[in-house]
Amino acid sequence: MNISHWTTHSLGDFAYWVASDFTAQIESKLEADVISNSEFAERLGVSASRVSQVLNDPGNLTLGNTVKYARALGMKIALVMYNDTDPENEKGPITSEVFTKCWERLGKPHDLFDLRAMRSNDRSWTVYKSTAGNVESKYMPITVQESASTTAQEGWRRRA
Repeated sequence: MNISHWTTHSLGDFAYWVASDFTAQIESKLEADVISNSEFAERLGVSASRVSQVLNDPGNLTLGNTVKYARALGMKIALVMYNDTDPENEKGPITSEVFTKCWERLGKPHDLFDLRAMRSNDRSWTVYKSTAGNVESKYMPITVQESASTTAQEGWRRRA
């Protein structure tokens, strides 16, 4: 029996999931930085009740407002299309946390030049971090190694 993810039911369901994932990121950032909804509302120039409304029901978020909300928290936003070999969306979308963790594991490259400066081998990436002012070398290698764990529950482990 093949059970599909709830976001396959309609485009509206899928869009709601994306918006909910975004508001979960906002809530995590507010909590991590100890920012109240009132303070966040002040930064946005809206009422605290509007912030609460968006966080509780993100269904009407616009792309412009997502940028505004991210900037109010000193963050950036990216809209990413990807192919995860699940075109029917039976497994549901990949969370923003997966993308964030992958980006962090790669040394947080800011552009394709940073990404191209990395070197890959079988089990690791060497990330070249800028060492401006260092006479010997412009870049310092930092090796990040990822290894698959023995069980799916353990996930990925980082070795530096």
